[in-house]
Amino acid sequence: MLTILGIVIGIAAVVTLTSLIAGMRQQLLSTVGADQARLIQVFVSFSGESEPAFITTSDREYLEKEIPGVAYTGSLTQFFSASVSTAREKAENTSVSLATPGVLQANKKSYELKSGRYFMQSDAENYRQVAIIDTGLAKELYNTEDPDVIGQTITIDSDKYSIIGVVSSPQTFGMSAGSNVYIPDATGFRRYGMAEETYAMMVYTTPEADVDEVKTEVLAALHKRHPVPNSQDSEKSFSRFEAMTSKDMIAIVENITGVFTAILGSVASISLIVGGIGIMNMMLTNVSERIREIGLRKSVGAHASDITNQFLGESIVLCLIGGVIGLIIGYGAALGIAAIVSVVQPDMQFAPIVTPSIVAIAFGVSTLIGVIFGWGPAHKAAKLDPVESLRHQ
Repeated sequence: MLTILGIVIGIAAVVTLTSLIAGMRQQLLSTVGADQARLIQVFVSFSGESEPAFITTSDREYLEKEIPGVAYTGSLTQFFSASVSTAREKAENTSVSLATPGVLQANKKSYELKSGRYFMQSDAENYRQVAIIDTGLAKELYNTEDPDVIGQTITIDSDKYSIIGVVSSPQTFGMSAGSNVYIPDATGFRRYGMAEETYAMMVYTTPEADVDEVKTEVLAALHKRHPVPNSQDSEKSFSRFEAMTSKDMIAIVENITGVFTAILGSVASISLIVGGIGIMNMMLTNVSERIREIGLRKSVGAHASDITNQFLGESIVLCLIGGVIGLIIGYGAALGIAAIVSVVQPDMQFAPIVTPSIVAIAFGVSTLIGVIFGWGPAHKAAKLDPVESLRHQ
């Protein structure tokens, strides 16, 4: 058991890290991903040499009318941080966002309606001072998670708004994004004297449309409507906006988690090398203690390959036993860490995932270590002279 302890620790470390990363990856993909396959997020590029061109309400109307693959466009823009209060309570640094009617329900997985209703077109057309708050702000202002606060009045800085809905708190990488309040974008533009423009937009395609093709058409249309003034450089003109699909976001998540897996797995693998050295040390001692046994076996007909296979097999079996124990301990440790994280940060809950590839890697690495570090002692045993071995005391 002491001999295989290094293998146990190494495999447990690798399994713990990889299963935690796999669980976090699955959590990220579920919030980023697959259910938003028709979503294209368009951003104003601030990296170009020219002045940025913001997205206007007329741009959105144009895209919905002129591009067949576009089903809906909307914006959800964080406007500013403000003090939000009721008659009794006050919440500082609350995020105030301007929302196009329809954009929250289009993202209802992230903004699940707990009570009340979403914004309607008439709210924007009539510049109504209505608001939707999330459960985080509801708890902060009313000291309860009960979303039954419809009709209550809140004050955003000095303006009064009536609550018409409560939605779930948005999650960013599995963690709550704090307290949030949403008001109709048209109301915000008029109340605060702003131009009807934003730096980001959400575009939803029709079910039958090719998302990548629509993405190209949307960018082309925006660049055509907002060319770089007095520029003959077509590449420069085509860099004022950027777009990202769910496929692009999934690729980013895959790359990030892949890098973390590679780095942390490599660090954890160092203990496997240490464990392998321990196995080799024990096997060399084993050969020295069993010289007479080796001589006896060779004297009754055992070939060198038989001796090699015997000691190599023992080394592999020891490593496989360590791999099994390490796999069990590693998964248990991952469950424990995930449970602790969920207690410390209740909004960040995920389940570790032990995939077949992790199991295969654990046993593959164990076998490989057994072969690499067991070959030397096994080969040494196979070369012993049977006569000299039988004389050994």
